[in-house]
Amino acid sequence: MSEHNTINLVQQFIEAVNGRDGVRIGALVADDVAHDRGGARAIGAEALRAYFATRAAKLGETLADAAILTGQDGGRAAVEFTRRGRDADGSSYSTAGGWFLDIDDGRISRISDYSAG
Repeated sequence: MSEHNTINLVQQFIEAVNGRDGVRIGALVADDVAHDRGGARAIGAEALRAYFATRAAKLGETLADAAILTGQDGGRAAVEFTRRGRDADGSSYSTAGGWFLDIDDGRISRISDYSAG
């Protein structure tokens, strides 16, 4: 996959997350996508859709200010972004976050998810 196509895939994924489009999220990731966060690993597109749906419902979270970097062959990408939402007490937050991604056969096969704070 080219660097350009990888950047496009990641941009589409961010748009799907922000648009709360679970169907589109599922179409952009491998069926057995690995999602690593906070020392835990979840496997599968359905688990990933549920994770983002929960964050959107509970926190109203969106991702903004994305900067995407790719490897030369387009098989890996890194994204830095700002997470914005509301805590359980209603306080708004804005914090740095990032993903490291593996891309296989034109779909995201691994997401390692990091947040500051």
